[in-house]
Amino acid sequence: MQKRLWGVSAAALALTCLTVTGCGVSVHPLRSEHEAQNTVRDFVKEAKILKLQLIGNQGFSVVEITYRGQRYICIATSPNEGRIWYISKNSMIPTYLMWPLDAPISPNEVAFHFLNSSSGWFLVEEKNSIEILKTNNEGKKWIEHKIRMNARSTSAGNIFVDFNNMQNGWILVSSNPALQLVSSSLYSTNDGGTTWTKLHAKNIPFSGKSTGITFINKNTGFLTKNYPDTSPNIPLYTTLDSGQNWTKAHVKLPFDKKSFLYSNAYPPVFFSQSNGLFLVTFMQTHGTRAAVYTTTDGGHQWNPGRASLIKVNMSGSRISDYFLNPNIGWMLSEGGYLWIITDYGQKWTRIAHFNNLKNIKSAPQMYFTNRLDGWILFQTSTQTDLYQSDDGGVSWHRIHWKVRLDSPQSPA
Repeated sequence: MQKRLWGVSAAALALTCLTVTGCGVSVHPLRSEHEAQNTVRDFVKEAKILKLQLIGNQGFSVVEITYRGQRYICIATSPNEGRIWYISKNSMIPTYLMWPLDAPISPNEVAFHFLNSSSGWFLVEEKNSIEILKTNNEGKKWIEHKIRMNARSTSAGNIFVDFNNMQNGWILVSSNPALQLVSSSLYSTNDGGTTWTKLHAKNIPFSGKSTGITFINKNTGFLTKNYPDTSPNIPLYTTLDSGQNWTKAHVKLPFDKKSFLYSNAYPPVFFSQSNGLFLVTFMQTHGTRAAVYTTTDGGHQWNPGRASLIKVNMSGSRISDYFLNPNIGWMLSEGGYLWIITDYGQKWTRIAHFNNLKNIKSAPQMYFTNRLDGWILFQTSTQTDLYQSDDGGVSWHRIHWKVRLDSPQSPA
C-alpha cells in the first residue's frame, strides 16, 4: 500500500513548524506553544490506536487520525495508563510527529518496539522504502533512518521488528497471503538501526502468513507462521547464523496426528538466553486446541504443556497472547475467551469473556505490566476500544481515551 510520509524536508522543517488547526497539519512560520495549544482544543474527533506498548505506567502508541478527509499517522505517548495520549514532539525541531497518509493503514503495516521505557523504534513502509524512527530518551527525540527497497522487494502486508539489545536488530517484511503464498524480505542491523543490510535468507517458506520473529542473540532467531500446510508439523523455523539460513524446528505434536488439520504458531518469548516459550493453536477434526511449548536450552528442544481445548473460530488468526514470565501468561481466543496460563503451560483457567468481537478487524493487542494490571486493545473498522484490568484479567473496564497535542505539563 502506497503511503505519503515525511512530506516536508528536514531543511524546511528547520525553518518552519508543523502546526495544527483542528487536527490537520499545515506548514506555517513557527508559532508560540500557547498559540498552537489554542488551535487544537477540539482535536481528534476521529482517531484509532494502531499499535500499543506499555512499560510500567508509560504507554507508547501509533495513532491514525482523520481531519477534513486527510489521514495522518502519529506517534503518541501516555503517562497515565492510556487515558490521554499526547502526540509526540521532536525536541530537535519544534514539530509534532504527524505525517499524511494517502490511504488507510492497517495495524499490521506498522511496527513498534521498545526495549525499555527509553529506547524504541517505529517502522512504516513508504513507496520503495521503509521509514524508521529511533528514540533513546522516552520519545523526546527521534532520529530518522531509511531502508531503500528496489522494485523486486517485498511490499509489506505485515512488518515485524525485533531487537535483542541496543545494537542488533532485524526487520521482517512479509506480504499478505495470496492462495496462502507469501513473499518475505529480511533485514538486519548491528549499529542500532543506523544502517541495514538485506539478507539473502534461505529456506523461509512461501506458504503461510508470518506472525513474527524473535532473536535471543546475534546468531539465534525464530520465525513463526500461520497454517502453512496440512502436514502434521508446527510452523516454527530457526536460524543459527543471524538469519541467513532457516530450518523447520522439530517440535512434537501433543496429541495423535490423525486428528490434525493445521496449526498456527506465535513468536517465542524468551526470559533469558536459555528459557523461553511459545504458543501454538491446533485445528483438529473435533475442535481447536492450544498448547504452550517451553525450552530450557535456548530453543534446541521444545516441550509441550498440556493441550487445552479452547473455543475459537476455525481461522484462529486473531488470537493474542502475553507472558509476564514463564509461569504466568494470558491468551485471548478468537471466540472472546480470556485464559490465564500458569505452571509453565500446564494449567489453563478461563477467567473472562468478551462477547462483542464479531467486528474485530485485526488481532487484539494485550499487555500486562505485572500480575494484576493489564490492557487489551481491540480494533474494529470504525474505532479502537481500550480496556484495562487491575485484577489479573478477571474483570475489565473500558478506558475512554483521548488524543491531544499539548504536553502533559500544559494547562487544561
